[in-house]
Amino acid sequence: MKLTVWTFKDLSMPMMEDDRGILYCTTKVLCDGLYLSEEAVKKIYSRHSDEFGCLTVTNSPYKDFMVQNKDVFGMKRIRDNMRMWTESDMLMFAILSKSGVSKDFRRQLIQFIKENARRGYVTQDVYQRTMARLDNVERALMAAGFALGQNASSAGALLNQQKKSKAVRNTILGAIPETNIN
Repeated sequence: MKLTVWTFKDLSMPMMEDDRGILYCTTKVLCDGLYLSEEAVKKIYSRHSDEFGCLTVTNSPYKDFMVQNKDVFGMKRIRDNMRMWTESDMLMFAILSKSGVSKDFRRQLIQFIKENARRGYVTQDVYQRTMARLDNVERALMAAGFALGQNASSAGALLNQQKKSKAVRNTILGAIPETNIN
């Protein structure tokens, strides 16, 4: 276990790092760093519990480290049921909370993403080939629509002729007297 200070722009928090490089902090650190009350942390957690991966000191091997560094984490004593939040959890709290620090964090995060997002530009040649394919598809759809319209008209005419022949057939059959063959 190592004591680490996590920093992004204006936000800085003491965290502990395990041997796998996973960072953890306490609720007290979250509250102090983001200017949140414990009640606000509980509300955010309850609304989004499926997005958090916290663990308690009871089910972690980190209790001794926490006891040795409780002052750094702003704790008077370490409870067995105390929650420890991962770096991802801490970021989720910073994104979801309504404190002024969180609002600044979101603005800085948005700016950071905009500065580091990749942009891919399409060359004029690729654009023209794509537009040519689109034109070909459009022409094929128009031709198919025209052919479908003609086939529908032909089908309608055949149905109309069939209807007329049925009427003629019924007229002829109605004129023939019924005969009883015994």
